[in-house]
Amino acid sequence: MLSLLHKLMIFSLAFVVSSGSLVWAAQNSLEAQVGNKKSKFAMISLLSTQSSFHSSSSDVNAVAASFLTLVPSLALSKNFNISAIGGVTVRYTSPEDVTMNNTLIRLSRRSYKINDDWRWVPIVGVVAPTNEVDRIENSFITAIRLEPTLLGKVSLLGLDLDLVLTTRLTKSFHEFDRTANLTAGNNEYLASQFMLASYSVTDKFFVDFDFLYGGAWTYQQAFVSRFSLGQSINYLWNKKTIISLGHSSSGNALDATGGNTNVRFFDKNRSVGYFRLRWAL
Repeated sequence: MLSLLHKLMIFSLAFVVSSGSLVWAAQNSLEAQVGNKKSKFAMISLLSTQSSFHSSSSDVNAVAASFLTLVPSLALSKNFNISAIGGVTVRYTSPEDVTMNNTLIRLSRRSYKINDDWRWVPIVGVVAPTNEVDRIENSFITAIRLEPTLLGKVSLLGLDLDLVLTTRLTKSFHEFDRTANLTAGNNEYLASQFMLASYSVTDKFFVDFDFLYGGAWTYQQAFVSRFSLGQSINYLWNKKTIISLGHSSSGNALDATGGNTNVRFFDKNRSVGYFRLRWAL
């Protein structure tokens, strides 16, 4: 089953996905943090590099890029934890684009036990507008999030799987209801459902499969659906470090007609391969 480090990284870094820059997700284990008697403070770091499988890909999320994400967290009490998720994205375009991402600040509570296999984690968050482009071009002010999360274990086809199920509901606030160039409406509401399944092959190797499906509504009530689908092979290098190789695909969940699915396991124009290094400080 999942190691303590894997659980903490899962909990801390799931929120990075669905922001548009990283196409992967996972959730958290508050017990891993508040259960640490030596220190109330923890830091998870993520360094990731990705590249598309098609040199002329037009999808901005498939452009070759690197991401540095920092997740400091502090146990406020026996039951409550506060953390932040922020970082920098470097896209290898011409010219090279370096962007500070928006920062998510969240408050989570120690999980409630449902039964021997399932727990429920309540999470609330607020987004700080640290992305300059989002502030200027989209007049973004802030956003509030609710992210109720289920952590569980199931046995499927003889395999013992760790599962994470998260529903994310977001209300965004903007100064204007349209972007600066008036070509698109800003997203007011976002809703998504995320699932992660993890299988431990050995004490050192585990594989992850994740799927996210959701959509966004503009202030003009226009709807855009989104999905992400990912797989990774992970190696527990030591007690504090995980190395991963993976693939992910993301984009609009429906085609231009809105009547047919656009979810693809692999798409040469949208799929990316990535290398990821995660470590705890």
